[in-house]
Amino acid sequence: MAVNNIEEHHARIKDKFTVHNEIVKASLHAIGHYTLQSERPSLLVLGGIALQLHAIDAYPGLTRPTHDLDLDINTSLKKSEYRARIGEPLAARLNAYNPQVKTSDTYTVMLQDADGTPFFIHAPHYNTSGLYNRKRPAIERRLANASSIQIPAEWNSAENESGSSGAYRIRIARPEDIAADKTRRIIQSSAVMPENLNHDYHALLNRDWGALAGQELAEKLDSTINMKLSLPAYHDAGKSIYRNARMQYNVMKDLFDIALISKLMAGKTIEFDEFYYDSILHE
Repeated sequence: MAVNNIEEHHARIKDKFTVHNEIVKASLHAIGHYTLQSERPSLLVLGGIALQLHAIDAYPGLTRPTHDLDLDINTSLKKSEYRARIGEPLAARLNAYNPQVKTSDTYTVMLQDADGTPFFIHAPHYNTSGLYNRKRPAIERRLANASSIQIPAEWNSAENESGSSGAYRIRIARPEDIAADKTRRIIQSSAVMPENLNHDYHALLNRDWGALAGQELAEKLDSTINMKLSLPAYHDAGKSIYRNARMQYNVMKDLFDIALISKLMAGKTIEFDEFYYDSILHE
């Protein structure tokens, strides 16, 4: 592949996928429409997309590309139940993106944009009621404390319209829940911590939110995206090397996300309850 073609390829995928993309907007709109039906399971948006929704008004240039949208569901569903009650209703509103409902280790609605790049709406598959019951307190806590935001009507393009249009509300995880999940994952992966991230890691452990908030996050976002783009090159080096590179990328993106949460805290864009955050870390 010629250098200019590599650069063109990177330019195309660098912004995939953020809440600026139509496929993400349409997915959120479909979730909002689904939420109107009170008899259906409750859905909660987690992770990177939830953080983007917290941050987009204050820092629209700091949305980090991701390949999926993670959901929590407040019930345990068999594969056929997920397909009928969640997967197919969401897919029906996303026909422009070639939706496919998949039920394996994770419940998924797989979408494709015009370039054929996949985007995934993921939900956990609790394959036993016992497993769900163990997770249930955390799921119910996240839902009970969730933020509620409005998804603008214009985020639903005409080709995706099936039924009434309008602005919908969805529930997204609170910043404390997002930060706690990422903090736990960073600590678990600390053995492969890149040396240049040690300062950020110790700032996180010491809860020095000011140090994290004061960083140049645009540069960190570029470095994180470049690391993501480089991951395929590690495949040929062997499974263990690729696995370590993937873990390093996860640490990198999670530290970026926590730094962004810290910047939102510093600017008083979000409320962050440290007691709630601490209770999640120790549950």
